[in-house]
Amino acid sequence: SYSAAKKDYNRGNEFFNVSLSYALLVGVIISIIGIFFSRNIAGILGANEESIEMTNIYIKTVLTFTPFFLISNNLVTFVRYDNNPNLAMAAMLVSSFFNMTADYIFMEFLNLSVFGAALATGLSPIVSLAIVSKHFIKKEGMLEFQGFSFKVKDFLKIARLGVSTSVYEMSQGLVTMAFNYLIL
Repeated sequence: SYSAAKKDYNRGNEFFNVSLSYALLVGVIISIIGIFFSRNIAGILGANEESIEMTNIYIKTVLTFTPFFLISNNLVTFVRYDNNPNLAMAAMLVSSFFNMTADYIFMEFLNLSVFGAALATGLSPIVSLAIVSKHFIKKEGMLEFQGFSFKVKDFLKIARLGVSTSVYEMSQGLVTMAFNYLIL
């Protein structure tokens, strides 16, 4: 949005591509960590002998989908700022409703238990991606994917501007975790 305000659409596309590239990279790294260290993560989060197996399954499954979560969150934000806030909102709402519905179907009818809940959660950003892809397929804005770009200087500019949003997102997770510990 900063580049668009300055009418520098090429620079905006560069930031867009760098942001997507790093989201994918970080997502893959987190997925790998989640797959190989899910049991350790479960222990850190407070799983005990009774819950360690279910927690391990949930963490491993959800973290496998991390690249989709990060790219979906990234694209929804960019689509919103690329003059298509209704599509971004629709993507978020439909993926949330999908998650709730799939949770019920996977757990209740398909008897997939905790894996079903994690799978529903993991598939929801893919639903969001399918919806926001319309923006890029129909070229409804200035942004377009031009390939992977790992420009460190651009990444640092993006990171500097995104710190406040990151702190907000992380604080929500920490508050939820604190509430869960208090409830336990």
